[in-house]
Amino acid sequence: MSVLDIPLRKILQLFYAQQPLRRSILKKDIQLTGKKRKAAAEAKVAISTCLFGPM
Repeated sequence: MSVLDIPLRKILQLFYAQQPLRRSILKKDIQLTGKKRKAAAEAKVAISTCLFGPM
């Protein structure tokens, strides 16, 4: 992810947060990104299965 894609609110939140809170915010964000990628991959498989049948 590019730094330009990060919302200003998130940057300010990380900048002013104490270290433990900063760490938990980043961990949650990383976990959410992983879940989004997994869901996108599953959706891609589901769409291709609908279009081309099971492989």
